[in-house]
Amino acid sequence: MDSKQSNLITIPIDGRMIATAEKTSLQCRNQKKARQVYLNTLAVLAVDFYCQCMDIETDITKSSGLNNILLSLMDTAGLFIKDKGLLECRPVLTQEDFCYIPAEVREDRIGYMVIEINEVERKATILGFIQLVHNQKLYLNSLQSLEDFLVYLNKFVTTQVGA
Repeated sequence: MDSKQSNLITIPIDGRMIATAEKTSLQCRNQKKARQVYLNTLAVLAVDFYCQCMDIETDITKSSGLNNILLSLMDTAGLFIKDKGLLECRPVLTQEDFCYIPAEVREDRIGYMVIEINEVERKATILGFIQLVHNQKLYLNSLQSLEDFLVYLNKFVTTQVGA
């Protein structure tokens, strides 16, 4: 295990998270889209839990990752960080070596968090973070640590008016 792996945060996926993800995904008629919405919702909820533990204020009501209308139209998993902006929370499944970043979320984000969803063990592991993406494939070995995320967030100054 390398030093990056030793700093990973694993969050149990509890019944409330599963119920929220299932309820959100039921809004989709297409099975593939429903699966995408389900995983995106779990990723957002896991990062929200992590942020709460780290005393980082979030606002679920402004989060695109739990907005039924946006979810049905786009592949988005944004968590709103108070006074900062949207943090995109991208899910990956166990053993994947890259994360897909849709074109619609490559702008207007303060950063990207990648979360491995293990449905069998009911856990979400936050693999790391990156500030910017330019391609649809984000290789997991390019992620920065969660310590880097906390330093970045602490220094981050929003450029949005009234955020």
